[in-house]
Amino acid sequence: MENSPGLIDNFAPFSSVFFLLFVRANPDIGFDITVAGLERVHYAASKGAINTMTIGLAAEVAGEGIRVNAVLPGLIDTDMHGPWGGQKRIDAIRPTIPLGRVGVPDDVGAAVIWLMSDEASFITGELLEISGGS
Repeated sequence: MENSPGLIDNFAPFSSVFFLLFVRANPDIGFDITVAGLERVHYAASKGAINTMTIGLAAEVAGEGIRVNAVLPGLIDTDMHGPWGGQKRIDAIRPTIPLGRVGVPDDVGAAVIWLMSDEASFITGELLEISGGS
């Protein structure tokens, strides 16, 4: 990174299950607490926030020679998919990927290494999708 004093890479989207606590008054026990697991709303909101932050922050700090980019992995074959169906989920999604294969961690790593290199010194404020075209 000889040409740049700084680089910020964001990773969006990382999915996890987010729980909301619904609390309401219950005359018999004081409060009734319900836990609801949500898998999509928080994901979309956090992804949108990271993407917007990446673009805005890139514009704000570009004058200082700092580059800010986000890496958006598509379907990458990792253990992360276990709770959501594992290999069945991967097999179901694979046909929707234009390149016809699921990504591997090295696909993402290579993109990050490139973004951190001097070869990408004129790249900032970008949302780089590593998704096989999907």
